[in-house]
Amino acid sequence: MILKFDIKKQFAVFRQNQYYYKFNLQAKKSPYWNGSRICVKKFLKSPQWLRNLKFKKRPFWRLDKLRLNNIIEEGGWHFCNLKSPEQLLYKYKNLCETNDPYVFKESIDEKYLNLDEIKKRINNGSDIIGRSENFKPISLDNKFPSYILKNKLQLKKWIIN
Repeated sequence: MILKFDIKKQFAVFRQNQYYYKFNLQAKKSPYWNGSRICVKKFLKSPQWLRNLKFKKRPFWRLDKLRLNNIIEEGGWHFCNLKSPEQLLYKYKNLCETNDPYVFKESIDEKYLNLDEIKKRINNGSDIIGRSENFKPISLDNKFPSYILKNKLQLKKWIIN
């Protein structure tokens, strides 16, 4: 991964496969997450500065943004909300009880805040709090971390069929 980093561009972002709730349940609308970044130390102004950089493919004539085209494909995995249904219920119930818009910007309908509904939605590939995202099971192949592939039996509750 790091070998793909072009030092001349000074910084880059890893495009990671994004999975929700299970190791192999991938988002249909946004299957990738451009999150983790890398930077040559002498160009790092601050960690927050690096987080705020917006990486996307731009036309070649945008010379001012050329360095922000440095996206490292197949840059790893981002597993989001990898929790049991009970832990997810606890998380979202507590988020709903806060009125701080900086902590949580979405309101969750009460109908989504029950254990059976969460289990059903995960198994159906629906978002558990009613957002418009859907998920599809992906077969485990050599693109997944070797630890997951070697330990499928121990991790079977985190793999959807």
